[in-house]
Amino acid sequence: MQKNRGGIRWEGSREYGGANRASGCRTQDRKHCSIIRFHIERCRDILKIIENEPARIEEIATQHFTPSQLAGSGRSMAHNEIMAHLEIMEECGDIFWVGENKDLVQHNGSNKCLNIIEAYL
Repeated sequence: MQKNRGGIRWEGSREYGGANRASGCRTQDRKHCSIIRFHIERCRDILKIIENEPARIEEIATQHFTPSQLAGSGRSMAHNEIMAHLEIMEECGDIFWVGENKDLVQHNGSNKCLNIIEAYL
């Protein structure tokens, strides 16, 4: 992940390549828009889980994913997935780490990450 003037930019992402007016997306590829929308929704879901009280990554994963998704190696994958989104939210200033071991994530009421990611649509 790299920073640019507008916030977050993922390595390998290309600059806006013209408007795809049919989908309301700035990229030519609708799949890219679908992926961007997925990440917006994932961040929104995580923010909703932590909006009232801090939580550990494992608690967020348990609330967000189904038991079958958390089975076997799914728990580790879910942890990594949640952590990746938390890193973006932290970079945007939407969350911070609390607790004696800094192992609880707390929402500060900001949702900047949603707008920054949405700018890629």
